[in-house]
Amino acid sequence: MLSEAEKSQIFGNMLAKSRNDAGKTQRYMAQALQKSVNTIQNWESGISEPGYRTLEKWFDTLGLNMDSYILEYKYKDFNMTIDKSDLDTVKKCITMYINTQFSERDFLQLAYCMFGNTGSSWHEQLNMLTAHNHCTMKSRVNVCRLVLDNYLMEHERGELVGTGQIAPDISSLSAALERGKTAASGKQNGYTTLHSNMFLLIPRSSEPPINSSILYHILSTMVFFYLFIYFDITRFTGSTILLMFFTFVDLS
Repeated sequence: MLSEAEKSQIFGNMLAKSRNDAGKTQRYMAQALQKSVNTIQNWESGISEPGYRTLEKWFDTLGLNMDSYILEYKYKDFNMTIDKSDLDTVKKCITMYINTQFSERDFLQLAYCMFGNTGSSWHEQLNMLTAHNHCTMKSRVNVCRLVLDNYLMEHERGELVGTGQIAPDISSLSAALERGKTAASGKQNGYTTLHSNMFLLIPRSSEPPINSSILYHILSTMVFFYLFIYFDITRFTGSTILLMFFTFVDLS
């Protein structure tokens, strides 16, 4: 059983590995995420951890999908390197992913693609997807846009086939398309999304979910107006109130 310190160190190693895989420096990440270099060093050393949203930005900045990295962090037997000569490990990793990450929708969609009456060979659909994934992000974005537009248009015209089967998650696909466009515009070949099952694998962070300075200013403002009500606000002119308000909030 690993201690919390050991888990934090492994998580930090995962961050460092992903950064090195993308060929980025700690200074680059600090500037991109608007953090100090010391903060990046602390994350990679396991001293502290980024929050969920920051972690998503981390992988977006690197142009990498986080899934394999998070799985490799969480499960010591998971190896994201696809070694064609070690088929047993590949099978084990696929099985592990399905058992830990597949949602009910994932199972139904895969079953429809494999066994549904689509009129296409599942093996050739897989070939098409493999060819698609060998193309650049720009090309993949263009194909996704075409597929999404075709689906929406045929849905409106009532021309879709297999309507009794599981439908795609159009909201999720549309969001992924936008992320892909952003990645392609930045000449990156990857993006990341944080789905619910992957979210559960990420360690809880001490980083607050909202900016602490914003929260502090909200509380300061509430305290300020409480004090003025308590000490009779009518004794002060409007300009004096404004001056004291901005001075108080700025100092806080």
